[in-house]
Amino acid sequence: MKKITILIILGLCLISCDWIEHEKLNSFVCSYHGVSKLELNQVENRVIKVDYSVYFAIYYHYKKQYVYNFEKLAAKHGDIGFNKKISWVGPEPGVISYQNIDFTAIRVFTENDYNSSHLAGSSVNDIVRFLGRSSYPFIKSKYKLNRKEDVKSKASDVWNKYVDLSLDPSNYGFNSEETPFSAVEKMVNQLTAEDLILIGGTSFVGPNTKYPNLGFLYLTELPNTSGIYNFRVDFVADDGKTYTENISMEIKTD
Repeated sequence: MKKITILIILGLCLISCDWIEHEKLNSFVCSYHGVSKLELNQVENRVIKVDYSVYFAIYYHYKKQYVYNFEKLAAKHGDIGFNKKISWVGPEPGVISYQNIDFTAIRVFTENDYNSSHLAGSSVNDIVRFLGRSSYPFIKSKYKLNRKEDVKSKASDVWNKYVDLSLDPSNYGFNSEETPFSAVEKMVNQLTAEDLILIGGTSFVGPNTKYPNLGFLYLTELPNTSGIYNFRVDFVADDGKTYTENISMEIKTD
C-alpha cells in the first residue's frame, strides 16, 4: 500500500511540475533543420552510407517556438491535419525532424575506370541502387500507417540489412508493429523527385546533433579488378544547390 501511495504522489508531482508534457501537433514533422554538407562513409565492400551535418535547427513547432517558415514547409509537403496528441517526459519531445530542403536527383560518377562500361569520368547511376526510407507516402495518404513486415517483405535483403524503420512509437502513440515510413529502393537513374521527398528523418534535432542519415548507395556490379576506387556523389536540392562529396573505396572482387 505504501508503494502505491508513493507512486501516486510521484505521478501527481510529474503532472503538477510539468515534467510530463502534452501537445497536439497539426503536422507529423515537428521540426526542420539545415543541411551543411554530405558525409560519405564506406560501410561494406560496395555500400556507401550517406549522412550529412546540420548547421542550424530551427522551425520548431514545439510549443510554437521558432515557427518562422514552419507553416510554409508543412504546406509544401501537405503535412497539415495530423492532429495527434503526443506526450513526453523532459524538455523536448522525441519527434520526427527533417532537412528543410528536398532533393530532386542523385548523381554518382566514377573517377577511375570501374569496368569496361563505366570508364573514368562517367556516370554510374545505372549500377548504383539507392536504399532509403521516406514518410512522404504516409503524409500523402493522410497519415495511413504501414505494417513494418509489409514494408520489409517488399524490399530486398540488402535494403533490410541497412535501412532502419524504427521511430520511437511511444510519443506518437503508434503501435510498435506499425511505421510511418515506406521503402525507397530504386536504381539512381530511375529515381524521381517525388521518391526523394522527406527521405531519411531523425529524432528531434538540437545543437549537438551530428550526421543524420539520408540513406545508402549500393554498387550492384563489381569492378574489373580489386583496388581503390574514387567516386563523386551529388545530391541536387530543390533550392538550386547541389551538395557534392567525394569518397575513396576499397572494393574487392572476391
